[in-house]
Amino acid sequence: MPGALSPCAAISARAGAAQGGQDAAVRIQGDAAPRKAEKVKGAKTTEERFAAALTGVMNDLGAQGWEYLRADTLPCEERTGLTGSKTTFQTLLVFRRPVPEPERSADTAIPAPVPPTVPEPAAPVRRPTPLWLGKAEAAPVLPALGPAAPRAVDE
Repeated sequence: MPGALSPCAAISARAGAAQGGQDAAVRIQGDAAPRKAEKVKGAKTTEERFAAALTGVMNDLGAQGWEYLRADTLPCEERTGLTGSKTTFQTLLVFRRPVPEPERSADTAIPAPVPPTVPEPAAPVRRPTPLWLGKAEAAPVLPALGPAAPRAVDE
């Protein structure tokens, strides 16, 4: 059953290609090996039924472009009861397939980076004076937000 074991979803990896030792991007996928031999016409023994189930999984993934790499048996800790745990072993079938590289033409060349622009400092903000404070000329001038700039000290 492909994709039955969710923690072993497909992951990306880099592997050396056979041509010239170049690095080629490959995708690796681990799927749980079948545990039960399915009934198949013509298969009489358990071994024949299990082989047919395993062949079915491999043919399904092979039709999608996956290449069989190996089978791994890995430990998996499972909970038993409320506080207990036990270690079981799960068998994974590992497959790989090359990841197609995006094709680039002269029209889709990577543009040169644009340098960031520095905004001009804004003029000081003059806030209206509340009527109870008196004249509007008495309102303080607040500095604009932005980069720090030296200011003259009135004496």
